[in-house]
Amino acid sequence: MPLIEPVFRRATSEPRELVVIVHGLRRGELAHVPDVVARELPHADLLLPIYNAGWRSNVDAVELAGELSELIQARYDQHASDSGKPYDRIILIGHSRGALFVRKAYVFACGQSHELRRAGLRPRPLAWAGAVQRIVLLAGMQRGWSLSPKPPRMSWPYCLGLRALEQLSRPLRVGKLMKAIKRGAPFVANLRVQWINLIRADHPMPVTVQILGDMDHLVTAGDNIDLQAGYNFVYLKAPSGTTHAGVVDFTHPGRQQVFLRALLTPDGQLQSEYDSPPDQKPDTSVEQVVFIMHGIRDYGGWTRRLAAILKRRAQEKGRKLVTITSSYGYFPMLNFLLLSERQKNVRWFMDQYTEALARYPKAAPIDFAGHSNGTYLLASALDRYAACNFGRAVFAGSVVPRKFPWDQMVGEGRIRAIRNYVATRDVIVGVFPRLFERGGDIGSAGFFGFQREPAAGDEFHYLSGGHGVGVSAANLESVASFLVDGTLHDPPPEITRGKQASGAILLSKLNWLVCIVLVVALLAGAWWIAFAWSPAYVPYAWLRVGLFIGVLVAVLNSV
Repeated sequence: MPLIEPVFRRATSEPRELVVIVHGLRRGELAHVPDVVARELPHADLLLPIYNAGWRSNVDAVELAGELSELIQARYDQHASDSGKPYDRIILIGHSRGALFVRKAYVFACGQSHELRRAGLRPRPLAWAGAVQRIVLLAGMQRGWSLSPKPPRMSWPYCLGLRALEQLSRPLRVGKLMKAIKRGAPFVANLRVQWINLIRADHPMPVTVQILGDMDHLVTAGDNIDLQAGYNFVYLKAPSGTTHAGVVDFTHPGRQQVFLRALLTPDGQLQSEYDSPPDQKPDTSVEQVVFIMHGIRDYGGWTRRLAAILKRRAQEKGRKLVTITSSYGYFPMLNFLLLSERQKNVRWFMDQYTEALARYPKAAPIDFAGHSNGTYLLASALDRYAACNFGRAVFAGSVVPRKFPWDQMVGEGRIRAIRNYVATRDVIVGVFPRLFERGGDIGSAGFFGFQREPAAGDEFHYLSGGHGVGVSAANLESVASFLVDGTLHDPPPEITRGKQASGAILLSKLNWLVCIVLVVALLAGAWWIAFAWSPAYVPYAWLRVGLFIGVLVAVLNSV
């Protein structure tokens, strides 16, 4: 069943160009734009795709963009058949989330169709992409939307309402489209990478103009102005007081004038009204970038020590290396056990990744070192984000499943090489992640290793110690050697062993029993508090159990 209802308005004069106009959340907000375009461009046919954009929509964003790309090609072919020649040019216009869809349709048409290929399709470059001369984005969500932190212009009642809708969408299993355009989500992050890929390949890019309002309550200026992945955009300011929806309300003559500038001004005369800060302009002097990601219950102290070693080694070789040790914050055990919480960090990581990819054009592919949940960030990114790729990667205390398909990732060029350190007594990984390994996306590779040697990589068996031994001070030189030089240096003998601790192996094999004992202990504690422990100041059993559960949740959020 088609996801798009195409609405077509024929040119008032002999058609020579095609303008595609895609709405955002509400179709009616875009009512003025087609009339203005038809008046100013009488030789333009208008294609106005309509799709289900509501907050409950479960439309697949990738399928929607793919269908939009094919729809434009069909209109392009039909015109060539009717008139004997193709359109002279195509203009794409998108408002809000519609800006993401017109750009995604364009990169698909240019052959940057990683997600479609992963779905088993064989997409081809489409001829219409070569006719696109301008893309006009009206308050486009270039980095997606996010409520953390709250956008400065958004009122608290509105923000709380959106958060309630987001939470409500989970049990109701609705809102798939809304979630797909969150900041850092695969649809958005892949688009930013694909756009960068086109620029790096010297693809002839159309002039892309973004019109911004100063009172946008939905996305911040930093989200609208994608100074990294969209550094080749032209940014125009809407008149003072323009909101997210108001940017397409042309009852205000100043807004219509800005739109006409974006639509009609010759390429060489368009000047951006926003300047990129110096620290956000591409830096071509950097030759290597390494992400260093900490794990759960970890403030990342070791990341700074490793960063210093990496920079020293690179400097000795006359190379400029940048480390990115940005922290996603303290990540307690309770959050780690929840897929939705783990994926929040993955989205954050991929937003950081696209920023680095754009800012350091000479450093791709980016290298990686991760501990515990940090290893999950990379593996989940490779699994869920079809357009990302990495160079060398080091895992310590890995919580990645043992069956992770490294051979496939290397074969697809997604990662160049990996080194995985396996510890002798990493009971944390051996018990809890292993329990979820059969049906989840976490596992025990940090305790047992991967089931096959990581393709184009190496595993070191064994480091003597527990969950943190892989990022201990004694092992950091070994990690740095692999990341900077690509050489496999063994850790110092004092922290290595020939076999694992038998007690740790037993606990790992009996992980199910360990978890049953913990659950029984918790239930016994709840029963005792409810029926055996009866202080006068907490008279009701249900109140005592509630207190017990509250303390338990607080503990899990602290360990």
